[in-house]
Amino acid sequence: MNRAVMAWLIVLVVVLSAYGAYKFTRKVDSQSQGPPQQPPVNPYGYPVGQFQLINSQGKPFSPRQLEGKVWIASFFFTRCQSACVKLNNRIAQLLADDLKELPVVFVSISVDPENDRPEVLQEYAKHFFHQYDLDPNRWVFLTSPDGSVEPIKQVCQQNFKVAFGKVTHSDRFMLVDAQGRVQGSYSSTFDVDVARLKRKLKELLPAGKTDSAAEPAASEEAKPQQDQKPKRQPAAEPKETATTGKEK
Repeated sequence: MNRAVMAWLIVLVVVLSAYGAYKFTRKVDSQSQGPPQQPPVNPYGYPVGQFQLINSQGKPFSPRQLEGKVWIASFFFTRCQSACVKLNNRIAQLLADDLKELPVVFVSISVDPENDRPEVLQEYAKHFFHQYDLDPNRWVFLTSPDGSVEPIKQVCQQNFKVAFGKVTHSDRFMLVDAQGRVQGSYSSTFDVDVARLKRKLKELLPAGKTDSAAEPAASEEAKPQQDQKPKRQPAAEPKETATTGKEK
């Protein structure tokens, strides 16, 4: 075999080896990458569904009373003198300032229905209404009809898909659109999350609708005196009533 043929054979072997190595590398890379990445699934957009609680006037309340409105649910209990006070001060500040002209309703649900009967909620709510000069129709306080925890547990776990319990209750704002679908969950303790909530809220409201909610939201608390000047300082701890006691 002459040198020319030998040289061509060597070149052919090198080319075939290089091509084989290339194909093998592509196969390994494709296997290591796995299937094409799918966009993350949006965990929201589910209907909040119906539930039956009572407000601070002892009157029945269900989400049907908020059909066509954008609203925000949260969870608390009146004997909580730390995280819940901060949570409700945050709501009061939003209603008094950034969300003052937007037709959004807040719905605060007690996770301690045995203690938080309507008269207790009414006294607790007035503390914030007067301190911040708020429209009570825009902030509803709810508890279970018979003082049992089961209706509240169902609302937390089934309707809003959050943890239930006084110690473990959620500190998040659950945003519900005008069609009754949960559109997001936002931490009440982080400013960046509250800013996200406000942006999403404005996306859900009808274009150009920035006036305050004119129609009552289902709360009938007595409005604060009209000549009282608004105060923007955080509310102090609500006064204890005869039916409450501080939780240690």
